[in-house]
Amino acid sequence: MRPVLCFLCSIGLLVTAIGCSTNSTPKNRGAIVFGDSSTIVTETDPRFLRDNVQDIVVQEQEQKIDSQALPETVDTVTAVVTKEQPEVPKNENGLKAPFKDCAIYIANVKGLAARNINWDKDKGAAFTLEEGELNGKTLTITGIKVSKVTQRYQTAVLIKSPSGKAFKLTSFASSNSDWQTLKGKDGQYAITGLQKSQLKYNGRFTPKALRNATQKLARNSRMSRNEEKKLLNSIRNVNTPNQSPCSIALQSVVWKIFGKDAAGKIVERELRIDMNL
Repeated sequence: MRPVLCFLCSIGLLVTAIGCSTNSTPKNRGAIVFGDSSTIVTETDPRFLRDNVQDIVVQEQEQKIDSQALPETVDTVTAVVTKEQPEVPKNENGLKAPFKDCAIYIANVKGLAARNINWDKDKGAAFTLEEGELNGKTLTITGIKVSKVTQRYQTAVLIKSPSGKAFKLTSFASSNSDWQTLKGKDGQYAITGLQKSQLKYNGRFTPKALRNATQKLARNSRMSRNEEKKLLNSIRNVNTPNQSPCSIALQSVVWKIFGKDAAGKIVERELRIDMNL
């Protein structure tokens, strides 16, 4: 047994001595030369030639817009709404008062409007009747919801000469009636109370005042003495203004229209029609 131990110890000492005597300093292999074919190592094993890392490819992504996902386009420009004048029936013979927010129309009559009426701003308008009768006609009102229409007329005293010509007696003041509420609905209101037999004169009237008014008329009209005498003789028995040759004549009519527009704003308009006496 002892000889075996000695043999193993000897081998161990030999290996140690050889390891200590090895020079670890690397040999000088010279500078690396680029392009030297002797230094190029070509790998042929396919296991080491596989591409295990994917190349990074920069791709331009097309921006796709889903039209359904986007909110609807909102036009931020506020539209300016032009408020049009209310429409009235087209009739060549009709009288029209086209106020901005309330149009008034009377069919089958013709009237001449006063000058300088601003239909966008004015709240009243006047016409002179040229053709047609007002009594029995209809006021057609559009643009507002009408709540009430009232009417008042004005009368004057006329006298007819023996020649058949009628004159207005200007010495008698004009007379105004009370306000009357017209009946109607849906913008249609009947004009009533203007028939000749329904007209009233509430001014002061006496036979003496009539004679004085007739004499003044004769002078202003430059009647002859004979014409004046005949005219005075024709009124000797007249005691009331509606007794021939005198009569009560319609001088003007005024309507007041009350209502509200679409926004609930109160609207009041006035229309006057004068007679050419």
